[in-house]
Amino acid sequence: MLLHPSLVETKWIAPTWFAAFAAFAAFAAAAMAACGASPAADGDASSAAPAPDDAGSPFLDGAPAPPADAAGCVAPEMLVVLDRTESMRSRPDGTVPPGDLYPESKWAIATGAVKTLAAPPNDATVAFGLELFPRDPGGTSCRTLAEELAGKSANNPKCEEAELLVPPSSGAGTAIGGALDVSTARLCNSTPIGTALRNAAATLAASTSHRRQFVLLVTDGEESCGTDPASAAQALAATGVKTYVVAFAPTDAGPGGVAVGGLNDIACAGGTAFDLGTTCGIRNGGVRASSP
Repeated sequence: MLLHPSLVETKWIAPTWFAAFAAFAAFAAAAMAACGASPAADGDASSAAPAPDDAGSPFLDGAPAPPADAAGCVAPEMLVVLDRTESMRSRPDGTVPPGDLYPESKWAIATGAVKTLAAPPNDATVAFGLELFPRDPGGTSCRTLAEELAGKSANNPKCEEAELLVPPSSGAGTAIGGALDVSTARLCNSTPIGTALRNAAATLAASTSHRRQFVLLVTDGEESCGTDPASAAQALAATGVKTYVVAFAPTDAGPGGVAVGGLNDIACAGGTAFDLGTTCGIRNGGVRASSP
């Protein structure tokens, strides 16, 4: 899906932040052809994902079918790649809420929406997994939301790898909900989006399920570690894995904003941009947004 500027500017800066975010995330999941249907086409994505087999089921060509439920449903895998950087303590408009209003923070909004998306019975139709970036090295390097809102800051090493907390599997909603407990899940320094997508690629490549696979990138910022997230998304697409992008906050890419151009590039490279054939083109050696 192309991260359309109007979505960024209006959908996420509204009183219904949680509802808008959850609805958009749910739309991304539904567009993936959950449980038995062929993936929905987001423009001309023929080079981004392998075609379904003759029966239309969501496992890769030539691979044995994974176990299905009584209705013949084969749940695709969806790895949620969630940004845990310190800027998530802020509201979508960039202001920092007082501690008693923590539900207004982007971290509370995002974790709540992901938990809702992955909760039963949704986790029976999509095999959800969860990766957070960057990695929490432990100790007091990263901080809980309550600590951040009380003025404490993370001091973890910057630009580390991502952290796989829940491998993609059917019925993973409860585990994902536990991993995203807003009182204990911690925020860290730096935004290594490209590294996180490469880590996601390694996780999905190691799967032996032969199911359809997708990445849902949830972020409020831009790459801060010098990697190329769009190239990482294109590498995923070359293996048949589409990358959906969900972001919110102002579009200025400053302390409270997102880098719309870079995220649009990820959506194009990941094969999920709206009207892919006209909104994306060849630029910088790969598929990128025609008008970032």
